[in-house]
Amino acid sequence: MLDNAITELVNDWISVAADFRGDSFSYGGNGNRLLSYPLDPRVQNLKPEHQRFAAARSMRDVEPNVQLKLRDPYGQSLSE
Repeated sequence: MLDNAITELVNDWISVAADFRGDSFSYGGNGNRLLSYPLDPRVQNLKPEHQRFAAARSMRDVEPNVQLKLRDPYGQSLSE
């Protein structure tokens, strides 16, 4: 199931990048962007596979803190 989700995401990324082939990419400004701002109203005009790729502009735009439970490769807790 996870393999399918990853494969689908990679295929969508390749499709979006192929749409811009030969053009330069940018994160901001007016250039072709592979990543969009989450609340940019122009995102609605993009193909569905392109709408999947949104990224925050700064650390102020990230989700709230979460608690991490660190484990080693064998599933054993690294901290209590």
